[in-house]
Amino acid sequence: IILDNSIWLIGDGTRICYWTDNWLGVTLVDALDIPVTLRLNLVAKVSNTIHEGSWTIPPLFEQYGTWLVDEILSINLPLTPREDCFVWKHSKNGILTSREAHEHLNPPGPALPWASTIWRNFIPPSHSFVAWRLMLRKTPTDENLRHRGCVIVSMCPLCRRYNDSSEYLFFQCSFALTIWNWVNSIFETQLDHSSLEELLLGCNSFTAFIKELFLACIIHSLHTLWMARNGILFNNAKINSQAAITKIRMTIALSASSINNTTDSISASATANFGIVADTVDDRVLNRMQVAQRPVRPYGYVLVSWKAPSAPWLKANTNGSLLNKLIKGAGYMFGSRVIRRSPFKPLKITI
Repeated sequence: IILDNSIWLIGDGTRICYWTDNWLGVTLVDALDIPVTLRLNLVAKVSNTIHEGSWTIPPLFEQYGTWLVDEILSINLPLTPREDCFVWKHSKNGILTSREAHEHLNPPGPALPWASTIWRNFIPPSHSFVAWRLMLRKTPTDENLRHRGCVIVSMCPLCRRYNDSSEYLFFQCSFALTIWNWVNSIFETQLDHSSLEELLLGCNSFTAFIKELFLACIIHSLHTLWMARNGILFNNAKINSQAAITKIRMTIALSASSINNTTDSISASATANFGIVADTVDDRVLNRMQVAQRPVRPYGYVLVSWKAPSAPWLKANTNGSLLNKLIKGAGYMFGSRVIRRSPFKPLKITI
């Protein structure tokens, strides 16, 4: 591996084998397809082909075309004598360190598009951690513990019907289905809750603020399901779906305040009390969740100063307030003439 990813930098050429070392990007024995039985006899050094700081090209190379000769001549020889250097091609300074070796043997994986989605500043990291482990299929359910060699009797703590697995616990259990049906009713949608990937795709159908609220609802629901499972399994707690939904509502309200990032928001329930009818999906969602609306930020004001036009131009009102509405709809005035837009004809008035 090291030889395949390293190359010689030519100095005086005394350490580099002309035929079998890689100083050209590829060894000459491979470029010329020289049989293996003949390679042991090729012991010439690069220094043997350098004369007075210039290359000496063997006549044999011209038979294989000019590309090989051009490649050799394109390598600049040093003006002052120096030693040959064997460098690692994938580092900036040519030095192979343990870090470079590890990164080469263990290249980083592709960027995960969902990673930046679940880790948000308005969601507690402990809640995002549950979604992260679920996405990587590393949630320590009974199914994963069995894969690691643990011999255990498995049963879903929430419904006590089937084996405890990540897929069943979060997406197929009757307890989880109650949570997802509640989410559907809140956001007026039909979620595909077969996997976390499909749940995250459901965020794309909402506006910006509701999309973030919907994402928070998904992450908090997963965390609540996981904590309910652990509470029943390890603490013999009695948790029903209504208590879980209440907890999800509380955590969503906290996330909504972080999304808003403002203190003067008006809650949707408060606006309803003032007689404002919720006629959009966003309004109805905020009413059901009883969270604060995020006010629309106004655009910056631009100061406009008006100056009187220079002669012979005059300003003409276009709202009919000049000369008893005689020139209603007038466009521009040039001298003593008022020019109206088509189909009106120019009208001359006395000023």
